[in-house]
Amino acid sequence: MKEIIKYFGVDHQRRKFAEENLELQEAIIDYQNACSRMEGMTPDYADKYLLGYRMHLIEEMADNFVLLGEFMKYFCITSKDIEKIAKYKIARTHRKIETEKRKEEIRNLTREGWEQNARIKEESRSKEDSEESLPNS
Repeated sequence: MKEIIKYFGVDHQRRKFAEENLELQEAIIDYQNACSRMEGMTPDYADKYLLGYRMHLIEEMADNFVLLGEFMKYFCITSKDIEKIAKYKIARTHRKIETEKRKEEIRNLTREGWEQNARIKEESRSKEDSEESLPNS
């Protein structure tokens, strides 16, 4: 793979990688759109319907994979180098998700508390209003 990037040049392959990355994004969008149009299809028809979209998605992933491999070889970056950073980033994302979930739980509890407090105040006002309307003995 190193000979490919040497032959075409780093700048050419960088532009090619950007182009292939855009094509991958488009294939992902096409696949998502195809999945959203499957409602009401029989499973057999849905599988056949998605096959072309799936194959296109795999092809674009392969193009990106090949180019990424070229850059890894050219810049002497190993899979272990990538995996180490990827594991860190995945763990960081999981921590972020957990933090967001806790924040949402707190927001929901706070919202429920406000709503409950508003109901109590409303009930209190209603009770006071009804007591005021009673004749004094």
